[in-house]
Amino acid sequence: MQTDIQKSPSATHASIRIFGEGLDFEAVSRGIGFPPSGSHRKGDRDLIGRAFDKDMWRLDSPLSPTEPLDAHLKVLRTMLSPRNDFLRSIKEFYEVSSYVGLTITGNAGQFSVSAESLRLWVELAISMELGIVFVNYTDLQSTPTTMPPAQSELASAAFLEIRGGISDWEPISRWLEVQPIKIDRSGNGDADTMSYQLGLWSFDCPPTHFGNVDAQLKWLGAKLLPRIDVIGSLGSSNRLAIHCNLKTAKDITELSVSAEALKTCTALGIPLLLTIKLII
Repeated sequence: MQTDIQKSPSATHASIRIFGEGLDFEAVSRGIGFPPSGSHRKGDRDLIGRAFDKDMWRLDSPLSPTEPLDAHLKVLRTMLSPRNDFLRSIKEFYEVSSYVGLTITGNAGQFSVSAESLRLWVELAISMELGIVFVNYTDLQSTPTTMPPAQSELASAAFLEIRGGISDWEPISRWLEVQPIKIDRSGNGDADTMSYQLGLWSFDCPPTHFGNVDAQLKWLGAKLLPRIDVIGSLGSSNRLAIHCNLKTAKDITELSVSAEALKTCTALGIPLLLTIKLII
């Protein structure tokens, strides 16, 4: 059975959160320049009656959940960038974190985040905390899977992809000093004898980091950042992206990617393309 991939999740939202004890909500609002989208005190109860263990102040993207994730993050970064010094200063006393929520209708979703938007986390040196919820999905138990050993709940693969009208990709392999996992030359045909309009060169992370997105992105960064000038020259006439393919066995999944790992995209100036599939 082939799974259709949505071009974007059915709902997205993004927020910055500040946690701590004795949090001065008014001082935080003044420092950031916006009133909170939500807040609670330690001991307050959530919707199912559980007590919060810390104070929390939260600022959400003001966009509709139907807007692309990249748009949410650009708006949030525009709102917060003038206040980055304040946010960095309070990190000594409080926990500053982010939350990105994706609700995916069906068994798969795909979204792209620009290098500009990823700087939201890198500038504040905080992790991207991702919450993924699948709804209205289909049971695919009969579908073969490539989940990692030991019945892990999350599998991932990360790779650099370059697309362009290049017939000879060998110089790129020499310039980057790596061997590609896949090459499709423009003008060549696939199994159905259709010609590729754009060639493809792909280089991925080895299976030693299988299932660990953070480690995979850091590994790619270690390989590619020393050749940032080559990457920059390739980007002027080709389409470059870091792809991250995720497969999860749970319809509610959480994932954290560090600011250091995200620097692979921000330093190179290329987007992160995330594809998420539910395998049940």
